[in-house]
Amino acid sequence: MDPRAPIPARETLDLLPEGVMVADATGRILEVNRALCGLLGFTREELLAMSPNDIVPPDEQEDTRETRLGFLEAGRTVQSVAGRRLRKDGTSIPLEGTLGRLPDRPGEPARYIAVFHEVLPREAIAGDLRGREAFLRTILDNSQNGIWIIDNFGHAFYSNPAMAQMLGYTTDEFLALPIDRRVHPEEVDRIRAYTEARIAGREAPSQYRTRLLHRDGHAV
Repeated sequence: MDPRAPIPARETLDLLPEGVMVADATGRILEVNRALCGLLGFTREELLAMSPNDIVPPDEQEDTRETRLGFLEAGRTVQSVAGRRLRKDGTSIPLEGTLGRLPDRPGEPARYIAVFHEVLPREAIAGDLRGREAFLRTILDNSQNGIWIIDNFGHAFYSNPAMAQMLGYTTDEFLALPIDRRVHPEEVDRIRAYTEARIAGREAPSQYRTRLLHRDGHAV
């Protein structure tokens, strides 16, 4: 984006995942990007025919206007903002963002660029995390490779079915075993040393060959 240009290039703005609006001190919207149109449900042409206050709920318009004018009059270059914005269907969404002042041009009103992202409700974030965790667990559970995850204290908190079956156990049985029942006796000290090194912040190999112990006693 070239700050010397009258308006940042629309092609550049459309590459950004955040919603972007360029406006001036007179209340004209000079440019918007595709992401902002998607957030608010308006077309570019519709937004360019509006003013910034047209997309602010009535109960927030005065505060938003004062924040915007105060930012421009104080000569600041950057300021964080937060508030609701109206969608075309009449609903509102919470947004956070940043105002950035564009270089002044002789004889023209002050201009600024606003970059917004949606503030997701805590419940939505938690739901998204749960969905991602379930997706990852599905991948791990269905992997044909044995996967065993331990914490920095050597406690196993996950094993996929392939890992447990490889050693002749159910998953619950495998997770309940102490380390010397999962790992070949000749390997226990080495594995413990690697774990202790990681806890202490020392270098330890991330990949290595080892031998595990099958339920019937043979090495795997």
